[in-house]
Amino acid sequence: MTNACGLIKKSESEVNRLDQPFAFPEERKDCEAYIREKTAQLNHLMRTVMSNKQYHDNCLKAIEIINSRSDEKRREKLMTDLNDHLQAKSNELDITVMRWQNKVDFRKDELFQQTVLIASCQEGDFREFNAFWSVFRALIHNDASLTDQEKFLFLKQALKGEAAASNTYVPVIGDNYCIAVNILKKATTDRQV
Repeated sequence: MTNACGLIKKSESEVNRLDQPFAFPEERKDCEAYIREKTAQLNHLMRTVMSNKQYHDNCLKAIEIINSRSDEKRREKLMTDLNDHLQAKSNELDITVMRWQNKVDFRKDELFQQTVLIASCQEGDFREFNAFWSVFRALIHNDASLTDQEKFLFLKQALKGEAAASNTYVPVIGDNYCIAVNILKKATTDRQV
């Protein structure tokens, strides 16, 4: 059981790295390679965590089998105490694993959304804005689960070239998201006219 808990804890540093933002390269080809690499790393981490969790569950089942045998009272009490202790640890680890799985799933979704946005806004040319905006609006702008600050961060990451320059000096805070969108739309209509 100690080994099972140790294996799960071993993955903690890799999962904690998910708190750091992705650093996407500027070039599209490099960005696509980066996204493939990060997706592979996330899949490997997910498999590792799930495998370690399965090993942990198998250990718990073995302990339950030992507890179900009729033995001496002393041994039974020791096993009950051990089971209670391990169950408490198991509950903590279950919560940790669920939290990590949510982080991995969120980061995988973020990578997928970033891939779609980068594909639609290749060079940051204002002529591509309408195609970009329809994709961005569908994936990010209309997503009620995202805060305005998260939407603003996605917008900043997705814009390139002249489009990015139009919002360079707008601070990334939730209240400024609508302002940034209006500036971007105004800049594109001015350029297209």
